[in-house]
Amino acid sequence: MDPGRRALTDLASGGVLLGLAAVGLRALARHPDLVAYDFGADPGPGLLPRLLLWALAAGGGVLLAQGIWTLVRSGRPEVAPGWGRPLVLPALFALSLAGYVAALKPAGFRAATAVFATLWILVLTRQGGDRLSIRAAAGAVAAAAGITAAVYYVFKGFVKVPLP
Repeated sequence: MDPGRRALTDLASGGVLLGLAAVGLRALARHPDLVAYDFGADPGPGLLPRLLLWALAAGGGVLLAQGIWTLVRSGRPEVAPGWGRPLVLPALFALSLAGYVAALKPAGFRAATAVFATLWILVLTRQGGDRLSIRAAAGAVAAAAGITAAVYYVFKGFVKVPLP
């Protein structure tokens, strides 16, 4: 991949991850039941989301730094032609994530998660521009069903999180 295009992809992805982490941390801070614990002997329900959001922010920061480093190292700080293409997938993901969150209550966790996971498995596996086959679609549906079931049973059964 061209260093300029790679740098822009890293910058866009890092920015999206940092933005998602910032929104999540702000929402977490505004939830009084989750921030009431001091993370002592009983860590409470806010510890895991906070750790995951900080890990997401760290990953976004690493991608952002990698993008800047690639631009500086390649000696091409200008924007390459076609600069908008690396932004398409992160923007599409952010929009689809908003749609997923909006669909959680009306459709329920299992249905919304299965559709969201199926679509993103298809998007990410079709990057080469290959035609979609029935076998690939069936594999995406099966993988999404497995992911949905695993997440549902971990959070509902073990962690006891109420899901829509």
